[in-house]
Amino acid sequence: MARSTTLAPMYVINLTHYLDAKGAIAPERGPARKMADFLSAVVAHASDFDRSHNEPGPVCFKCRKRDHRVVDTGLPPPP
Repeated sequence: MARSTTLAPMYVINLTHYLDAKGAIAPERGPARKMADFLSAVVAHASDFDRSHNEPGPVCFKCRKRDHRVVDTGLPPPP
């Protein structure tokens, strides 16, 4: 009998869309700047391999997640 597995959604985003020609975050204010700052925090958290595994992810600024509005940037444990 096969096990049922529920997968969390995965988003693929090209962060270069938020950068100017010099590589700095282009939007200066407003929703685009908030999104660029949030996505940068997600990438920084996910790629910081020296952090404690208990350290929470970035706070989701717009979604209404029940788990304290924290984004999970970790990999799931192997089955």
